Amino acid sequence: THTFNNVGWITDTHGISAIVSQALEYKSQLVVGCGDYEGKVKAAYYLAQKGVNVVFPGDRFEYQLIGYKGEGVLMGTAPVKRVDGVPVIGHQPVSFSLSELIVAEDTTERYPTQYYDAAARYFRQLSKFVRLNVKYVLVDDENQLDKVLEQACSVVAVRIRTDKEDATLRQWLLSSPKNRAILFHSGLYPWAQGLFADFPSQVTFGDLRPRFQ
Repeated sequence: THTFNNVGWITDTHGISAIVSQALEYKSQLVVGCGDYEGKVKAAYYLAQKGVNVVFPGDRFEYQLIGYKGEGVLMGTAPVKRVDGVPVIGHQPVSFSLSELIVAEDTTERYPTQYYDAAARYFRQLSKFVRLNVKYVLVDDENQLDKVLEQACSVVAVRIRTDKEDATLRQWLLSSPKNRAILFHSGLYPWAQGLFADFPSQVTFGDLRPRFQ
C-alpha cells in the first residue's frame, strides 16, 4: 500500500477480488483492477454495494454487471480526463439508434485471443433487455479489425490491442463523423485513451447503466 497526501493506492496483480478487504479497511473511494473473470466482477459488485467506486480496464466479464444497482459506480474501459479542471473517469456519451446496425467483434479462440469476445459478450447480454440490431464478426487473432469494419455501416464494438488496430480504427473514424466505436477490454493498452481524447464524439465505452430514450 502506498500513500501520498490524501491519495492512496494498493499494488496488486490479480484483480478486484484480491483487494476487497483492503479497499474496505482503508475506506477507499476508488479502486482500479482487473475484471476479466467472474469472481473479479462479483467482487466489484460487492464493493459497489458498499459505496466503493470500481474501474476495471480489463472488462471482459463486465457484461454480467449491466443494469447493476449500488451506491458505487462501476466502469470498464473508460476515458480518463479533466473536465473544467476536475479529474473525471467516463463522461463521454455517444448516441445510437436502436435500429442501427452494430457490428461487434467476437472470437471462439482461447488465451490470449479470448479477450476479443468482450464486445460480443456485452451486446448479447444487453440484447436480453432491449431489441438491438447486432451482427457478430469472428476473429481468430489480433490485427483482424478489418474483418469487423468491412461489415460495418457506422457503428462497431471492438477491442484495440495493437498499434495496427489503433491506426486502422483511426482511419475509419476519420473517414466519416458518423462512424462510431465502442471500446471493450482496451483500457489496459496504450491506445484507448488517445482514441477517447481525439474522437470525443465518436468513441465511447460499454456503459453498465445505458440510457434509452
